[in-house]
Amino acid sequence: MERLIKHWLAEYKTVLIQVIVLGLCYYAWQSDFSFIRNHYFSIWHHGVYSSPFQTKQHFRLLSVGSDWHASSKLRQSARAWKLPLQIHGIGRAFPGMISKLRYLQEAISTLHDSDIIMVVDAYDVFVHAGEEKIIKAFKSMGKDLVFSAENWIFPDVEVGKIYPDIPQSILFRYVNSGGSVGYVKAYRQMLKDIMRDTMVDAMGKKHTVESDQRLFTKYFLQNPDKVTLDYQQKIFSNLNDLFDYRYFSFEKKGIYNHITNTTSLVFHGNGVTGKVYLEALYKEAKRQMHTAPRKDD
Repeated sequence: MERLIKHWLAEYKTVLIQVIVLGLCYYAWQSDFSFIRNHYFSIWHHGVYSSPFQTKQHFRLLSVGSDWHASSKLRQSARAWKLPLQIHGIGRAFPGMISKLRYLQEAISTLHDSDIIMVVDAYDVFVHAGEEKIIKAFKSMGKDLVFSAENWIFPDVEVGKIYPDIPQSILFRYVNSGGSVGYVKAYRQMLKDIMRDTMVDAMGKKHTVESDQRLFTKYFLQNPDKVTLDYQQKIFSNLNDLFDYRYFSFEKKGIYNHITNTTSLVFHGNGVTGKVYLEALYKEAKRQMHTAPRKDD
């Protein structure tokens, strides 16, 4: 018997090793080991993850991030709402915040000017609406480009001096680059303008640290005819510095925002407290994802 086992091992050693290796790879994949998936997308898909859904209204959801696992909220929510999502940079080096803009330039290079894209952060965002409702909310704002708004000014506090004079009752009044939506043509023009000098803020001061939010802020302040902020959080809800869980409630039409009295569609956990709030909201949203997504109202 011992001789038979040795003969069998010698005969099938290579096959056995291959089976073990494949089994370990499969286990790693199913366990969501980031390094496996990151290398897979980097090598075989040029660093791009694409969801399997097709747009109905020439719409794309775009993001940039190097780590597969960290983008789980965005991927899972986009899948639940059947959104055509692309995440660029999976498994690739991330040298700085401006690299996000270069990835975005590449992502839109093959799209039509009239296509609508929504660009969000990869790791601390989830979506809770389909493309029909997103597009409807975007078009209701009357501009070709809409940036999300937050209640803190970052990174250049002094730039607050030249922000538009709006009613004090508007809580979310400052640019947040973690969420934006608009026509491809408008993005092309914006990227062309802001990439000319990536270190200068809206007041002409030169900085040594890159910030995509600084550039979005400068473009907003210099082009009020082309871009507006989502002051009422009709699309983007930035959660930084929000502590009361009663600010939002899950209702038939979606997640109701009791601060601005509207139904927000995209949730961004910016800041430390924002990430805590995001986890609480996503926990409930994820429970609802186990059933078929609601059709847009």
